[in-house]
Amino acid sequence: MSKKQKLQVAMLAVMMILGAFLETLGVSMVVPLILIITQPGTLERNPILKNICGIWGIHTEKTLTLVAIAGLAAVFILKGFFLLAEYQMQFKFVHSNKLSMQKRLLQIYLNRPYEYFLGTNFSEILQNITENINAAFTVFSHILGFFTEIVVSMFLVITIFLIDPMMTVLVSIVLFLLIFFLLYIIRRILEQEGRKKQRYGAQMSKWLLQAIHGIKEIKILRKEKYFLENYIETGKKLLEAERKNAILNRVPRILIESFSVSAMLLGIAILILAGSDVNKLLPALSAFAMAAVRLMPSSHRMVTYMNELTYYEPAIDRLKEHFESLRNEKPELPAISNKPKGLSLKKEILLSGISYHYPNIEKNVLEDVQMSIPVGKSVGIVGMSGAGKTTAVDILLGLLKPQAGEVLADGVDVSGFHDEWLSYVGYIPQMIFMLDDSIRSNVAFGVPRGEIKDSRVWEVLEEAQLAEFVQSLPEGLDTEIGERGVRLSGGQRQRVGIARALYIEPELLIFDEATSALDKETEAAMIESIKRLQGKKTMVIIAHRVETIAVCDVVYRVGDGKIWKE
Repeated sequence: MSKKQKLQVAMLAVMMILGAFLETLGVSMVVPLILIITQPGTLERNPILKNICGIWGIHTEKTLTLVAIAGLAAVFILKGFFLLAEYQMQFKFVHSNKLSMQKRLLQIYLNRPYEYFLGTNFSEILQNITENINAAFTVFSHILGFFTEIVVSMFLVITIFLIDPMMTVLVSIVLFLLIFFLLYIIRRILEQEGRKKQRYGAQMSKWLLQAIHGIKEIKILRKEKYFLENYIETGKKLLEAERKNAILNRVPRILIESFSVSAMLLGIAILILAGSDVNKLLPALSAFAMAAVRLMPSSHRMVTYMNELTYYEPAIDRLKEHFESLRNEKPELPAISNKPKGLSLKKEILLSGISYHYPNIEKNVLEDVQMSIPVGKSVGIVGMSGAGKTTAVDILLGLLKPQAGEVLADGVDVSGFHDEWLSYVGYIPQMIFMLDDSIRSNVAFGVPRGEIKDSRVWEVLEEAQLAEFVQSLPEGLDTEIGERGVRLSGGQRQRVGIARALYIEPELLIFDEATSALDKETEAAMIESIKRLQGKKTMVIIAHRVETIAVCDVVYRVGDGKIWKE
């Protein structure tokens, strides 16, 4: 926590103590009120009380009773408003910091190197940012509540101990033993169910994400039932864990009420058998009843908070593991940089002595390769699937860090200027990631709405040969393209990708198998678009087929970990 957060927690602690004082004051004021009502002549028999009342102008027991009733009501009203303010402060602290932690964790994930995501389960990332952080702050809220109940209970127990030590000790022993028994027995079960919640919660997210992302193939192969059944089957296991948690959290209330009331009744019976005057017991019993009304729910809540802590412990452990593994990561995202003075791109880009293998794989995908990309030329890269074409481009982009070698721009290693280097590059992948938004927002990808320059959007649409199509649409640039761009054809999505890459005015364009998913006619049109960019931009074009890169000035082939010029 930051210093500000720690100060807020300290303020909450002070408010807890004040709230506990008001709770105790309300209970303790019941004793004199009952005494005045049940024992006439109290004012005359108690000289101290008579002197105090004289100062306030109270001379009759009727007036004293009314004042006592009004004072008790005022204390309870004050306590109510104070507790509302305390709860509001608690909830504001918990929920604002929950969002702050979600933001921090997402920033850390977004700032992780590309290589991290190659071996990461995305459903776990989703679970960490949403469910596990929610669990952590639910527990944190319960911890605040637990200590509130501890402070209130201590004040109340001290108060009723001063009134009747024997009954206080009896009820306290029963409550302590009962709470210890409940926590010991229930904790083990809840710990198991908490682990199940983690496991099945992640699996439900996985099946849900797979069903949404694979909807086209699912419908074509008619596998809707398979995904639905797997989702429901996992959901049933999750619900079973949540059901047991809900039931076990209700058991303590029933047992605490039953045993506490029984202990109080036993104490009354012992006092009666000992010959105590029932009339004299009435004020103490009234105070006990008031305290019990507050203490029994308080005991139940403390047990519930401890149970919830156990149930959510696996989620917090998982979150803690992630924060530990990302401890040295900076949550600040890199600023968008202009082309730096330390880099230039006037002669060539050179991949020099590059060797690379993926994590947990010993064999190199690329072994001591050399590749020169002359500025202003178009360079084609061909090879079989898995040969290392995309790996080479990912290294060129700086997304993958080679175990040996370097990427040089006019002789300068770009690894020291990663964020700035990307400002030189426009990237068009095989599958264009489309926002469920307008054509304008998809072309000016990631640019705030108010900062998008429509004139620039039209320029790049013209260069990508898509301007005429967009002009024909009733809503033009405001046309919504649907999730994953379903309202556009494959060729139109690729042209949006080209326009997006051109929007930032890059000097290097990389086509990563951008035409491989298109039919021949659409591919031919795309190649025509590429031809129009020749001479204007330095281009790297990856393809399976030589025909696709026939327009290129230089062609490299990739295979067996090597790159050589055709």
